[in-house]
Amino acid sequence: MNEAVEMLNRSLKQLISKELSLDFELQDDTKLSSIKNFDSLELLELVMLIEDKFDINIASVHNCVSYGDLFEIVKNEVITNDE
Repeated sequence: MNEAVEMLNRSLKQLISKELSLDFELQDDTKLSSIKNFDSLELLELVMLIEDKFDINIASVHNCVSYGDLFEIVKNEVITNDE
C-alpha cells in the first residue's frame, strides 16, 4: 500500500471506530454485520458521515459486507476525485 492509501485507511478506521465506539481494531475482513447494533440505518448514517468527511459521493454500498469492501469504495472515490 502506498503512503496516501495507508493514510486514508488509518483515517477511515479512526472515523468509523470513533463513530461506532469500537473497542477493537477494524481489519479488512471485519464483517460490518458483526459489529454490535450495526444495521442498515447505521450503515447509511456512516456512509453520510464518510461522504462529508472525505467530500465524496458513495453511489452504492449494497455489496458492502466487510470493512475492506467499504474501504475499497472510499479509496476508489477519493482517488478518482484527486485525479
